[in-house]
Amino acid sequence: MKRAALYMRVSSAKQVKEGDSIPAQREALRKYAKDHNFLIAGEYIDDGISGTKYSQRDELQRMLSDVEARKIDIILFTKLDRYFRSVRHYTATQAILDKYGVGWTAIWEPIYDTTTPQGRLILNQMMSIAQFEAENTGQRIRQVQAYKLSQKEVISGQTTAGYKIVNKHLVPDENAEHVKEAFEMYSACGSINKVMRVYSGKYGMPSSKPAFKRMLSSPFYKGEHPTGVTDFCPAIVPPELWEDVQRKLKINIKSNNRQVYLFS
Repeated sequence: MKRAALYMRVSSAKQVKEGDSIPAQREALRKYAKDHNFLIAGEYIDDGISGTKYSQRDELQRMLSDVEARKIDIILFTKLDRYFRSVRHYTATQAILDKYGVGWTAIWEPIYDTTTPQGRLILNQMMSIAQFEAENTGQRIRQVQAYKLSQKEVISGQTTAGYKIVNKHLVPDENAEHVKEAFEMYSACGSINKVMRVYSGKYGMPSSKPAFKRMLSSPFYKGEHPTGVTDFCPAIVPPELWEDVQRKLKINIKSNNRQVYLFS
């Protein structure tokens, strides 16, 4: 009995609405495995990750490790674009599968057959088209984002503490004054731990030290977008206070990394 790996991926809410959701893929793959008398060796799900981001697809990497450990005989996925959207990444992965004698099947696209020269030609052509579409989509997204930034509009629905979104723009909310107080306290004491004892988890502020440090480093609070767009939003923190906090954050990084030698 062949051992099958079920690989699933979705990168956007749009794909979910179009019937490409993880549950839909899982149901189809499980049925295919059952109908073909395959033993399911594992399920690998990269949820919310673009097909072009090879190194960030942790479940794909885990699956390839299981291939090298000889735990898998065949890989099942629904469509080729769920598997790869880059010729280079596909070729590198296929070399690993060939080495360990592992095949694959796109159950919704039975046209692909890598056992014949014609099948391999069709596959390479389709991979090239998929890569072109992915790159073209990325370019359109970057153009839309650039336009939004030029209009001082947010490009995502996430906000940082002290701000809310009104008509696609960031404006200070009821917690803005507390955020300013946190900056002032850090400027005075230079200790994130002390500031967190007062503000951690309150007023929309983060509760972990790395996240709190990122908040204190955010240029939004001086009215600037991280991409360098100035006057992006109303500033919560005066520029001189923001700069002082950045200077002290850098000093603390250096002091924390300093080595103490026994005979110094």
